[in-house]
Amino acid sequence: KMRRATKKEKPEQKHKVVNLENDDKKKNSEKSNLFSEHVFPWNGTNILAFLFVTVLSLYSRLHAVEFPKEVVFDEVHFVSFAQLYASKRVVFDIHPPLGKLILGLVVHLTGFPTNQSYKDISTVYKHDGYITMRQTQATFGSMLAPIAFLSIRQLGCSSLSSFIGGLLIILELSLQTISRAVFLDPFLYFCIAISFFFALKMWRIDEERSGRFWKLKYWFYCFWCGIFMGCAFSTKHTGLGVIGVVGIIHIYFTFKSMIWFSGNEYPDAESDFVRRFIGGTILIILIIFVYFICFSIHFELNGEPYNYNRSLISNIIDVNLRMIKANSVSIFHHHHGSQYHEWPIHYRGLVYWWKELPDGTHICVYMFGNPLIYWLVLLVVLVTIVFYFFKILLFLIKRRSKINLSIKAISLGFCLFGWLANYLPYPLFIERTCFAYHYHPSLYFGILLVGVFFDFITQKMSERMKISLLLLFLIPIIVCYFYYLPFSYALPLTQDEHEERRMMYFFPSFRKIFPVW
Repeated sequence: KMRRATKKEKPEQKHKVVNLENDDKKKNSEKSNLFSEHVFPWNGTNILAFLFVTVLSLYSRLHAVEFPKEVVFDEVHFVSFAQLYASKRVVFDIHPPLGKLILGLVVHLTGFPTNQSYKDISTVYKHDGYITMRQTQATFGSMLAPIAFLSIRQLGCSSLSSFIGGLLIILELSLQTISRAVFLDPFLYFCIAISFFFALKMWRIDEERSGRFWKLKYWFYCFWCGIFMGCAFSTKHTGLGVIGVVGIIHIYFTFKSMIWFSGNEYPDAESDFVRRFIGGTILIILIIFVYFICFSIHFELNGEPYNYNRSLISNIIDVNLRMIKANSVSIFHHHHGSQYHEWPIHYRGLVYWWKELPDGTHICVYMFGNPLIYWLVLLVVLVTIVFYFFKILLFLIKRRSKINLSIKAISLGFCLFGWLANYLPYPLFIERTCFAYHYHPSLYFGILLVGVFFDFITQKMSERMKISLLLLFLIPIIVCYFYYLPFSYALPLTQDEHEERRMMYFFPSFRKIFPVW
């Protein structure tokens, strides 16, 4: 009986060994999935949070956008360019044409006069078409908050962390102010944000592979990611930053399965590589396609033939070489220019427009951010860099085959890379005169990083502890927002109130912005 029992147990032991091998393969498969943490489900509370962020963002950007009824800062350039495009008189500019084509379309649809000059700051608008132009850009700018909410959700974070990211975008005053004027930047930021969101959707679907039509969804999000990256690059060459972010991360996803696992451990590695390689190629093609289409329309408005022959191509190459040369020599002193090392601490802002009123008060539109948000972003960036430094140091000391990172830690890395990729080109490559708004793409990724970081450090906290921590840093940020809000909405302030805000800010350069006050 004992012998028979022993014989019967052997098959069961073999079965257990097979199961263990299958479990090991399953674990390896799960390790390859960087999006194994599912997004939080849409329920009533989460939908209300998203709607709250969207509505509040729209209100903050569109409220009283018609004031002042005068030209502010770079509206002298972009309103004039819009008039030229609407009247089919195209001139050379250092920026690609898409943003100006959109503004030109608004001028055409609203009947905004193309023969009136608005080339001086404080020129009074004689037609209400400028309101529609500002509303168009404000709508694009207001989309940053809900897109940030959705992006943090795609990174596997909680609804509370997603809400924090969206709310910080709303409370960031420099993003609010720049969205309320006829500039190219709001549309640029929208394209950067939506491109990264579609990239996250594409990578998540590729890793999860759930549902019957997951491959169709993958190509859908791949298409729109490429289209909007092309739109970003066709608005300003600053859009190259998001192309670098998405491109490098996509290369990582393309090769990671081939590097991490052998064929036995991860049998789908080859097919994954082929699909992701084709996806990356499609992204490049779409970016180039959108860029060429925008210049084709540009040349057609200027009387050039609208086709794809050699002549057109040569014109695009010629114009882009001139743009690169013009940008490289665009080095001049500007009173409100700033250096890259000033941006993370928000050393100074940018005055758009100001006026002294008969009662002795002053009003101004001053692109001045919420300093507490800037400093919070900088703090989280530095902490994340230190975190990764010690992870890499531990990896080198212990000579492991790979760095062990949690899903949240990898999401932190994505956002940190977005911040670095948009910030480092300025100290490394760019010598032209720059302004505070050149930091905005990095600031956007920095705010995403804050949302993910909050989720990372509160994973094991109770809901009460999370809310307490949230209120600890959010209440001062809200107070700071309302304190500096008059600069964004051009609300009247007395000389003492101006002086108080200048003294409240620690850096002496802020006092120099309003020397007559």
